[in-house]
Amino acid sequence: ENREGIVDNLRKQGVNLKGIRMNQGKRQDDGWKKWQTETCDEELPIEDNFMVIGGKISNGLVVFDCDFQDFKIIEKLFPNILNQTLVIQTGNGYHIYLFLDKPCTNFKLKKDGKIIETKAEGGYVIGPSSKHFDKDENSQYYLSGKVYKIISNVTTIKSESYDNIFSRLGRNGWKGSGIKDFGNVT
Repeated sequence: ENREGIVDNLRKQGVNLKGIRMNQGKRQDDGWKKWQTETCDEELPIEDNFMVIGGKISNGLVVFDCDFQDFKIIEKLFPNILNQTLVIQTGNGYHIYLFLDKPCTNFKLKKDGKIIETKAEGGYVIGPSSKHFDKDENSQYYLSGKVYKIISNVTTIKSESYDNIFSRLGRNGWKGSGIKDFGNVT
């Protein structure tokens, strides 16, 4: 799917998007925070990347940012996920997009040295079709040559139960400081 189609599809699902100038890498200035509560309808220049903003402004969107390459782990946590919701291959892992029925904050879950971060209220991820940046040893962003690519068979975002998702993660041994009993964010 082309960039224009991707952007149009996400916006039709109520997802808030904001452009990122290419010279900024993944980093945003504080001005982006207003888009956590206001809809951004500005045009997203094709030469720039864009961010997908999580939380209430985007219909309760939570992106599970999986910072590992082993897709078998994801399939165990989210069975048949490629046929159920939008999944993006990033430069270093995967983004799983879900609309949850309860508010969620941003936190990290860990298991066996692997990390899943939730990007929800107050958080964002880089959008599909954007160019991927890595950081060097001086924390400077540089283009990696990779692109955020849709790998799912569907581009709609699935609605899911917060309690079901976090109970499943807990039963599979994922632990995080942002969750108490995998049902209530602390």
